[in-house]
Amino acid sequence: DNQDFQEIRDLIIAINISYLLEDSDRYTSNLAKHISYVGPARVTAEQRSQRVNEFSVSEIDPQGRNLSLFLRNLDEPKKQDFDDWTSNYFGFKTVIRTNLGHITLNIFFKDSQQEVNIADIGFGFSQMLPIITQLWLLSQKNKNLQNTNNLPIIFAIEQPELHLHPRMQKVLTDVLVSTVQAAKDNNIDLRLLIETHSEVLVNQVGNLIYKHSLNSED
Repeated sequence: DNQDFQEIRDLIIAINISYLLEDSDRYTSNLAKHISYVGPARVTAEQRSQRVNEFSVSEIDPQGRNLSLFLRNLDEPKKQDFDDWTSNYFGFKTVIRTNLGHITLNIFFKDSQQEVNIADIGFGFSQMLPIITQLWLLSQKNKNLQNTNNLPIIFAIEQPELHLHPRMQKVLTDVLVSTVQAAKDNNIDLRLLIETHSEVLVNQVGNLIYKHSLNSED
């Protein structure tokens, strides 16, 4: 309450305001680099094949246009890990075929042992695959992200339930929760920002909290 102290305090703040703003700007800029986004209309299945691109693809664009190129660029151990992950949760794995300069993204179903072009199966697969691929990528321990400030990694998803059967919406919700927990085990602060119209998704989150599979604070 001392007036002299208040004047000194205000002068110290005024002198350092430029440094405080620089720190705030640096934090915001670094945080933005750790934000991933997938839009509401994924276009994975609009084309039966895609022309080969020799450029390195390390992330998935918001519409999932480059998903087949991304999967093609995964090295063998990472591709195997991704296949194990999708097989475990969804009962399928992705298969990349290259022919005459074009890439084909196929889905191999574990139960039927059939391989089908993604354009020939339910539209829900093309909508879900960019999301679950990005989830898998962000939950990995050895990502090429410089996160020296221990910043959270934010994944924003618009309407992940589009064209999905209610049962698959429930499975996807379980995967969202499991991925965050797996990331936490890898010392990764992964946060999901989800915009949804799905009552199934919201209710399943509540159900997982009720079963103590998810902490309500998370």
